[in-house]
Amino acid sequence: MFSTHHTRLLYFAGLAGIVAGLSLSKPAVSIGVMVCAGNWLLEKDLWQRIKSLKSNTFFWISLALVILHVLGLLWSDNIPYGLKDIKTKLPIVLLPLFFLSSKEFNLKDEMRFVKIVFIGSLVICTLLSFGIYFHWIKPQQFTPTDMRTMIFGVSGVRLALFICLAIAFLAFDIFYQSSWKIKTGLLTLIVWFLFFLNFIESGTAVIFLTILMVYSILYIIMIRLNRLKRNMVMLVGLIVVLVIGMLFYNYISSMLVQKPNPVHSTITKYGEVYKNYSKVPYLENGYVVGHNIAINELTHAWNKRSAIKIGQKDKNGQAILITLLRYLNSKSGIKDRDAVEHLTAKDISDIENGVANYTYQFMSGWQKRLYQIVYEFETYNTGLNPYGNSVTQRFEYWKIGYTIARANILTGVGTGDVQDAYNAEYDKAFFKMAPEFRLRAHNQYLTMLLTFGIIGLLLFLIYAFSILWTGAYKEYTYFALAFVLIMLFSFLSEDTLETQSGVTFISFFLTLFIAKKTGK
Repeated sequence: MFSTHHTRLLYFAGLAGIVAGLSLSKPAVSIGVMVCAGNWLLEKDLWQRIKSLKSNTFFWISLALVILHVLGLLWSDNIPYGLKDIKTKLPIVLLPLFFLSSKEFNLKDEMRFVKIVFIGSLVICTLLSFGIYFHWIKPQQFTPTDMRTMIFGVSGVRLALFICLAIAFLAFDIFYQSSWKIKTGLLTLIVWFLFFLNFIESGTAVIFLTILMVYSILYIIMIRLNRLKRNMVMLVGLIVVLVIGMLFYNYISSMLVQKPNPVHSTITKYGEVYKNYSKVPYLENGYVVGHNIAINELTHAWNKRSAIKIGQKDKNGQAILITLLRYLNSKSGIKDRDAVEHLTAKDISDIENGVANYTYQFMSGWQKRLYQIVYEFETYNTGLNPYGNSVTQRFEYWKIGYTIARANILTGVGTGDVQDAYNAEYDKAFFKMAPEFRLRAHNQYLTMLLTFGIIGLLLFLIYAFSILWTGAYKEYTYFALAFVLIMLFSFLSEDTLETQSGVTFISFFLTLFIAKKTGK
């Protein structure tokens, strides 16, 4: 029989596998869950521990959510896909089962251990990602124009989610630490994470960090200040927000100001007529991309300088002609033979790699991402196909998801038929897209609604808000509410529970904070 010491070590090994595996290795997460399962079976008083869950509301809600996925097979046609989805969702009930009924669960030790492993694994993940960027390690395909491809072990959105929670942990510890050496070390980690998020051009992180910053300020105001000081700070804060909002609006507006036409003749010096294409009316760097194009001489000049010919695709999978036109447009607004011949060797290489704007090289990661998002909206508003644009394509996903949900409002389409329902709507959609862009809702609330109907959405909302209605946030207010905010906002733009790392992340930390409340 295993001793308490042995089961304790086994328990922490499983815990480490789950927490570290979130950002480093999917197999490590699975192994960690299996180790925790084995430890749970080896612990004494199994039946008594199972009976202790009888009064744990969160466990039964988690179980109900998984049972709903099983029942959803009854009105699904695609059973194999449904079974795969149920397998992905198992951590929703398994983690509460193992942790909430385990004698090894010690509140203070768990929180300290989880924070150290979680933050440490994220540091390792960021270092390995730079190893990919500098070609020191090559475990995957890296595309220089898409910084998300340098990320090791997890998706860019998921990693941004994890890092933002880690920053919240670190910021809280800085505030309450008395040692300046420790404060400096924690601040260094925050700066490193911010640098990394900027480097990978994570727009998602900007949103999460803004939310956390506002929340943190409000938390400090409510906890530390008296009523008069609180009102004064709130007023000053409101003024600062308004000023920043106005500056941001003016900055965005400046990107959409059209510059004077740089061409003062209807023909090039080589005799070709400049053409203006009405189907490409959008602005970039102040010039209309579809204007001032001498397509024949441009094509001839480019084909002489590059191994990737007009009609082929650049290394980022985009049509080389479109990349070339946008790049030339960003330099001067003129797209002719002279413009191509004046390109440097670096310009040629950048275009071949899929860099579509000359000014990107002078921007920070977040500034570049903001510019790209503005460009996405500009093209979307002119009626161009949004697929391949990470922000605006979500609008189409949501439109299609709403159509599916409205037609199946009571029971949804079932556990296995979500992708099939989407594919059927894609065939009828106004915008046509390649198979790789035929994705699901990218909104967890909408996914639950169209999968299980209104009852399923209500059950999911009860699960998602469980920390609040159980009062768990009163135990570890800052950490718990920071996690809830990150989780709820992630559900708006991602199907967070549709991947192993996402569902494990949500289930694990929900269980952790619920356990804080229940005394487990």
